[in-house]
Amino acid sequence: MGNQFYRTLVEYLEIKTISLAKFSFVLETFRDTDKLIEKMNETDLIKEERFPYWAELWPSSIGLGEYILENQDYFRNKKVLELGCGLGLAGIAARAVNADVVFSDYDPLALEFSRRNFKHNFGNLPKVHLLDWRNPEFQETYDVLIGADILYERQLLKPLQICCEQAVDDEGQVFIAEPGRKMAKEFFTQVTRAGWHCQQEQRVVDLNDQKHTIHIYRMNICCT
Repeated sequence: MGNQFYRTLVEYLEIKTISLAKFSFVLETFRDTDKLIEKMNETDLIKEERFPYWAELWPSSIGLGEYILENQDYFRNKKVLELGCGLGLAGIAARAVNADVVFSDYDPLALEFSRRNFKHNFGNLPKVHLLDWRNPEFQETYDVLIGADILYERQLLKPLQICCEQAVDDEGQVFIAEPGRKMAKEFFTQVTRAGWHCQQEQRVVDLNDQKHTIHIYRMNICCT
């Protein structure tokens, strides 16, 4: 479905150059995500649980990408899994600092775009993993998990916690960027009670001439 549906979207796409820290990346994005939604309606592909949040370039992904590039020691030469990869910007930033990255999402079309955007920047295709947090399946664990703006539905908070516990190594870390949502506060309260250690910092991101405050959380499954 992904490649065939992609071909129907070509007229709605544009190539953007995204500058993060001292790096520049090329991303294939949508001029107007409303057009994508209309097209999905036309082909009867849209369902409530399949709303294409992945198609937006979110400020949190820019904030997380900047953080990765400015804190390279956390990611360099590490096995990294991006959760809810969307267009793939954070994972692309991690690959730029020599991480071994796997892109995951529960929407095959998001994986198609992360693959295309990875190829635009590195000339080859990345590893991808079709992943539903509600029923996660992992063949391996990772040194680092990353996710941008993935905390927005209460019913997915506990599954996400379980997903992280299964996917990250005992001494691994999880990095989540989010814009101050109430749901995120609930999640970090939840994981702290479960024994995770969380540190937070903030940064201001400029996207489309608007400034956004982004919270970056670094989590360890063990308090060390």
